[in-house]
Amino acid sequence: MSNENLTTYLKDHHAGSVAALELVDHLIETFEGKSLEQFFKNLRKEIDVDQGKLQELIKKSRREGERRPKSWSMGGGEVRPHESSSK
Repeated sequence: MSNENLTTYLKDHHAGSVAALELVDHLIETFEGKSLEQFFKNLRKEIDVDQGKLQELIKKSRREGERRPKSWSMGGGEVRPHESSSK
């Protein structure tokens, strides 16, 4: 899997975690004072931890992508770097 694809996958997963936190926050309010409130609070903590790990992985994958060798191309008489697409 290319680094770009990995970053996209991680960002999509992160977006899903944002939506999950919004839903869980709503459920915590809905079940306030009931037995399920604590379940959803615990679930929220787990999702929050996972989200933090995803953010770290996204940063790491970006750094790894920056270290990837670039190829050079000429376009219109100008030499400029261009990302190699290693798949």
